[in-house]
Amino acid sequence: MAVTSIDLEPGLIEDAKRATGQRTTKGTVAVALRTVVRLARQRDAIDAIARLDGLADLLDQDILAGARR
Repeated sequence: MAVTSIDLEPGLIEDAKRATGQRTTKGTVAVALRTVVRLARQRDAIDAIARLDGLADLLDQDILAGARR
């Protein structure tokens, strides 16, 4: 585990603690970093899905009706 020293805005870290339910700055930062990574991965997955061929077919009502049978 890396040890890093950073300056944090006191009000911001207190708001983040309340938002995450964490009691410590370390826990709050860990949750924030995990959240940033998760959101980036979700964004990448959405971009990959958007590039798929045939995605427009999923909006076709006939295809949807056939899938529900």
